[in-house]
Amino acid sequence: MNHEHEQSTIDHHRSPASVLQEIRQLAPQYRSLQYQFAALLEMVHRYQYWRSAYKSFGDYVECETGLKLRTAQELIRVYRTCAQHGISRERVLELGWTKLALVASKIHEGNREQVLHDIKAQSYADLKRKYRSKTSNQRSSTRFQLSPVVVAALRLAACYSQSNDIADNLEFLAVSFVQNVKQRSRHVVRMN
Repeated sequence: MNHEHEQSTIDHHRSPASVLQEIRQLAPQYRSLQYQFAALLEMVHRYQYWRSAYKSFGDYVECETGLKLRTAQELIRVYRTCAQHGISRERVLELGWTKLALVASKIHEGNREQVLHDIKAQSYADLKRKYRSKTSNQRSSTRFQLSPVVVAALRLAACYSQSNDIADNLEFLAVSFVQNVKQRSRHVVRMN
């Protein structure tokens, strides 16, 4: 970071016009970096690159990025939704990360274009009213019993993922399972 930029962030005697201009110039970079940062975090999480130096992804995130685990998980969740549904980086920048994060969990193949249209056309508050109310209704109507084995696996996963979110821990279990199967299949192929 150059000295001139550092000075601009601490100089309280700048003209309002120069401050507003600097924000206008930095905004596209900030949005672009947020998307790129989320993509890299997703890769670190998926391939467990953090394992070489940290005992958990949460430790890695807090030590290396200064973010809380929940924030990193949110970035990863939104990035994965974009990747899964073919929402390009350019489209994310156009729509805005904050609005997309609000409704990302509601996007599926059947409503993708409608949700993306809503993000572009509606305010954050309107999106929140429209999409968050659906979540509470769905949660109250969906009740099921987990087997004791699944409950134990989720508790164990929570120790490693450092999250109490069942979706995060189910994902942790699934990723671990897939990696284990891939490693075993490579081992079997090499032995033959």
